Amino acid sequence: HKYNEPLRKARPNPYSAALPRAMQAYLPESRKIDYEKRAAAEHSEEALVREIDMAGLHTLWQHADWGSAAFAKQWSLETRAVDICVARYYENAHMSGKRGAGADLPVAQRTMAAWFRDVASAILVEQAHVSRALPKRNKFVPAHASGEGGELLADLIEETKSTLKCGHTIYGPVLVALEAEKLAVIVLHEITSCVLMHPNGASFARAALAVGTAVEAEFNMQRVQQQGLNEVPMKMIKKLVKERDVKKINKVVKRNMFTNDWKDEVRVQVGAALIQVVLETVRIQCTVTHALVPAFEHGLRVQKARWGGLAEVPISVGVISMSEALKSFISMGHSLMCMTDPKLMPMIVQPLDWRDADQGCYLTSKAFIMRVHGSLEQADLCYDHREDMGGVYDALNLISKTPWKINTKMLAVIQHAWKEDLVIGDIPKQIDDVLPVLPEALEDPDGLVMSDANAQIRYELARQVKKVKQHNNNLHSLRCDMINKLHVASEMARYEKFYLPHNLDFRGRAYPIPPHLNQMGSDLCRGLLSFAEGKKLGKRGVFWVKVHLANLFGINKKSYEDRAKWTEDNIEKVHLCARYPLGEAARGFWLDADEPWQALACCLELSEALRSKNPEEFVSHMPVHQDGSCNGLQHYAAMGLDETGGSQVNLVPGEKPSDPYTTVCNRVIQQVEEDCENADENVSGPARMVRGKVDRKIVKQTVMTTVYGVTLIGAKDQIRNRLHETYDDAKSVGDIFVGARSIMDWLKQCAVAVCASGRSVGWTTPLGLRVVQPYKDEKPFQVQTVVQTVSLVRRDDMKVNARKQSTAFPPNFVHSLDSTHLLMTAREFAGRGRTFAGVHDSFWTHASDVDELAVVLREQFVALYEQPVLERLKEELELV
Repeated sequence: HKYNEPLRKARPNPYSAALPRAMQAYLPESRKIDYEKRAAAEHSEEALVREIDMAGLHTLWQHADWGSAAFAKQWSLETRAVDICVARYYENAHMSGKRGAGADLPVAQRTMAAWFRDVASAILVEQAHVSRALPKRNKFVPAHASGEGGELLADLIEETKSTLKCGHTIYGPVLVALEAEKLAVIVLHEITSCVLMHPNGASFARAALAVGTAVEAEFNMQRVQQQGLNEVPMKMIKKLVKERDVKKINKVVKRNMFTNDWKDEVRVQVGAALIQVVLETVRIQCTVTHALVPAFEHGLRVQKARWGGLAEVPISVGVISMSEALKSFISMGHSLMCMTDPKLMPMIVQPLDWRDADQGCYLTSKAFIMRVHGSLEQADLCYDHREDMGGVYDALNLISKTPWKINTKMLAVIQHAWKEDLVIGDIPKQIDDVLPVLPEALEDPDGLVMSDANAQIRYELARQVKKVKQHNNNLHSLRCDMINKLHVASEMARYEKFYLPHNLDFRGRAYPIPPHLNQMGSDLCRGLLSFAEGKKLGKRGVFWVKVHLANLFGINKKSYEDRAKWTEDNIEKVHLCARYPLGEAARGFWLDADEPWQALACCLELSEALRSKNPEEFVSHMPVHQDGSCNGLQHYAAMGLDETGGSQVNLVPGEKPSDPYTTVCNRVIQQVEEDCENADENVSGPARMVRGKVDRKIVKQTVMTTVYGVTLIGAKDQIRNRLHETYDDAKSVGDIFVGARSIMDWLKQCAVAVCASGRSVGWTTPLGLRVVQPYKDEKPFQVQTVVQTVSLVRRDDMKVNARKQSTAFPPNFVHSLDSTHLLMTAREFAGRGRTFAGVHDSFWTHASDVDELAVVLREQFVALYEQPVLERLKEELELV
């Protein structure tokens, strides 16, 4: 730490805001002393240096926001989130117990405080029970205070196998490793997040894993914060300190601090035990009977599953869901978002640069460069090929550092629409549909045999009831999602700017880590987001805002000049939307857009610019998009140098944009007319049924997904959803894009050959990212928990699933190339100091920079396919 002495002394300690003293006052005496001692220790310079050293985060001293209030807030959210929540719940519980003070709290906060108190008490009882069975030397000794690490847990599990009952053997030692208050916060946050994200029932296995993983993360966080160097080989550390080899010090500390990750069996057992406590203790008042009833329910749901490549079979799956009383509680407007994990929120300081597969984004929270979903093979590849991923790291860092802000005008409009229960755009209605009631004439109280006609009516009515119930469940899910979005937007509106850290999926596609509000979300999410840094429109910027509005209305197959003219012809409606956005006349205009909320945001921006003294000087924050034309077909045409296919997807010059969907639609209509004249009734019959009904919207989804490997059955299902009959348009796509179809067939043949050798299909992208397909046969195994038996699967040591490998290879390969194109564009354009964001094949920037971005993204596309992409793939696969 000596090498940064001047910098550290010049900047304040960010821990001063770690735990507000107003909250410390409400902690119970048994915990209050611990927190006060900890807070005092954190104010010392030595403690600050020690904690950052132990976390391996020396580069934080060079962070652009070091020492600022935002940095302290972000550090607090990540490292002290559980501590702060514990104090907040104690404060709310204290206020609830005082006469008159509790009424000042929102209903949701009073309810959460009661839940926290009950769950923490129940966990204390369970800890005491487990502690009595532990060996004397380890009785109720939290691991964070003992100075021992993952080895302690392994030893305790082994020692207590004979003394603890089934289940306690695994989760018992872990249960006493953290304070009851922290465990209560973790399980309540995780289970609430799960049911809010899956209101129709969250998988019990996933919920248990989520809780267990969160407990493990808090366990590791406390070790980093509170332990000294006694875990690390001291001789090696002293030697490296003398040599001032900071990198090696970090590696040694990390290797010794994070050994022996918990197995899934341990995580599930820990999670299940804590969930059981919640199921048994958490209660909520029923709005009908006013009795206290369980807030969460555990039950079974029948669904189809396929094991080891066999046919789908119905299985019973355990689920955790909200009770009807809790659903009513939420429907009344009481938000549970105060219980969601703050680490899932956007960052309020710049994310750290990705420097390694597991070093980047958050200040202290553990993140990984790729979403491997438990695949050790993929994780190992990220570590083994880290030296080749410099281009990927650079691009991802630039995307993650794009500053955003909330469009407060749009937030006010959406909040008002939500409050007034206006069912517009993505906003769901807040009242469930009424269930059909059986007419008295059809009731059969005496158990007599009903007539066939009445039985049929009862059957149809039962189907309607089931359909309405499903619709109401979907509405509830949409309402929860809406609450999540508005909560995050309201929180982020408090800041001038925030950031969305990104990582990759296994194909290399960049995704934001915060889940609820990001640029890849719904139309409503995108309407709420603006660039934090504004830029003057200029003459071309005004033009591109007009073009952008026409695009949002689906007027995107005309020339740019015609699109701008369309906006000018509707300019009075644009101003009307800006003045009275929720007025009936205004809604009649902007709700007709393909992307209504983004269209309204554009109307507000354009109207304000045009009403200013000089529109060209107007500072705009709105992202303007440039989208690919059926991007998958563009990549296939470029790979195969297919000029005919390329002309259909705008890879060659033309007077106006080509529309591949219209081209395919015309080909389908021609085929329908030919089939109507066929003598075979099996051919002419279906053709006559769809005659005159085929349009661009009918074929669009199938055209897009055909090049991504949609099957014939899948294509028919897509058409059936719109026509209620089948007609296959995939053949028409193949007729027009011959090169794409031949490349797809070749890629499938390659995958079959690779799988025959017993290996997964893998390749390297032009930016150096090593991709391997994770599809393997699954071997289920069961873990007995205190709530239910949980089925987990093993994949890494199983044989490859040849069918999935071959069918998924063409779309995955193309996805890896479109992600490469986006990352290359980001590296070049953002590297010039321009603002950039992307959504797969959609490229965003300020209106004034659209022309420059248009050139850059085309240059990068050409640079990508000037490389021998298919030849390199062939050589790489031949080495397998």
